[in-house]
Amino acid sequence: MASYVRAGKCALFVGAGLSINAGLPSWNGLMRGLVDTATPWAAPPCFDGERSFAAAGDGVAGSDGAWNAPAVRALRAAFGDAAFAELCGARKGRRPSADGLRRAWEAVRADSLERGELERLLRASRHQEVGSRCRELLGRERFYAVVRDALTPRRELPKTHADIVRTPYACVVTTNFDDLLERAYERFGAGDAPPAPSSFELDRHGTLLLHGAFFILKAHGDAASPESMVFTADEYRRVIHANPAFQAVMNGILLTHALVFVGYSLSDVNFRLLLDSQLTTFRGGVPPRFAVMSGVGAAERELLWRTAKLRVLPYPEERHEEAARFLAAVADATGRPAKTAAATAPRARRAIERPTPTATLEIASDGERLDFDLSILDGGPRRRVWAGASTWKEFDRLRDAVAATQDAGFDAGRLRRDVRRAASAVAHLAPAELRRRLRTLPKDLVLELATTTATEAVPWEWMSVGGAPLALRRAVVRRPTETSHAARGRRRVN
Repeated sequence: MASYVRAGKCALFVGAGLSINAGLPSWNGLMRGLVDTATPWAAPPCFDGERSFAAAGDGVAGSDGAWNAPAVRALRAAFGDAAFAELCGARKGRRPSADGLRRAWEAVRADSLERGELERLLRASRHQEVGSRCRELLGRERFYAVVRDALTPRRELPKTHADIVRTPYACVVTTNFDDLLERAYERFGAGDAPPAPSSFELDRHGTLLLHGAFFILKAHGDAASPESMVFTADEYRRVIHANPAFQAVMNGILLTHALVFVGYSLSDVNFRLLLDSQLTTFRGGVPPRFAVMSGVGAAERELLWRTAKLRVLPYPEERHEEAARFLAAVADATGRPAKTAAATAPRARRAIERPTPTATLEIASDGERLDFDLSILDGGPRRRVWAGASTWKEFDRLRDAVAATQDAGFDAGRLRRDVRRAASAVAHLAPAELRRRLRTLPKDLVLELATTTATEAVPWEWMSVGGAPLALRRAVVRRPTETSHAARGRRRVN
């Protein structure tokens, strides 16, 4: 296996088990957290199913002593008097009405029965159904907010990630939603963020394997882009069967690389899907495939070898430090020497703790009008500054002015004059209020222009703002058209 790694012909597949040391949940732990959040009023274990609630419900039906009924006392003890009274709709310091108590009882009953059903699905490893149902209960926006919060690292990057970075893997494929790998390559590598497209962005990355450069494939999406995340059975089918770009890239990796799986368990639904959709496609003479896994018996190892030509390297149950030792041993045998903490800490602060303050101007068009959206990201959540629209006014004037600049040649005087005319024509497309907002943005902000295919040809950098082209007033960059920064990768700017 080490010979394939040294030759740059080994792909590493990373599962959720590798993120646990950074304080992130396992796949099952993430689902359990979603269940708890989606059913906040589930009763304590003394209520066991519909029959238990039916038996206790008689004590809640009456209005006089219901607050002190045994079932209600159990709920008050579990949730706290104040929280339960709030659920009943009672004012602070007041005892709830009989109607309020009955409504609260029904809410607790509904959440309890829902949680019981979801926990049964979890025990059966039916994670797709659990994720789909939790998204229905929480709503899409809150569901993805809970996922992002759960996948926010609480600890420093684990040493295992540093070992991965110093090992010359050809690429990394991960089913995780977190960005620990991207952060690790920024911190422990050359300082650049490698391309990290999700499965739904691969149709714009047809040269990914041709270039031979390192990349990270986010097979099931990224927490930063909710639309790319794969949770439900329908979404899995869409990735596996209705995404020819993903199939092509995965087949290319499988046929041209040795594979190493780390951080997966046999019950991991993501691991099963990778096996079912890809590894059973080819039989006989295929590149070597290894999986570092805990608690896998001899019969299961034999089955994985027969059906997927997957060689399991087992270690004892719950001894996950053995997986870390494995990655360190591979790194020592094939890669660069480990960096010291002192050498990596300053770069970590620049890359993670102090992102560059950025203003983003999104410019889109439906063919008839232009839509502008100006926002700022400076350490907190992104906030909108201004949004508005205009029309394609005097576009012929702009086209002719831009064409004239290309004919100026080395005549500096003519070029300055033509650029001023083009800058004025570009400014004519933008609303006056937008130009005023751009003029008053803080000087330390980098302005990012996020155009679409319909608006990318306009030289927005030349827009006259306060008598000078926009790009001479501040640092201006372009976001790649219709692809994310993460998918494209980015070089560290010196």
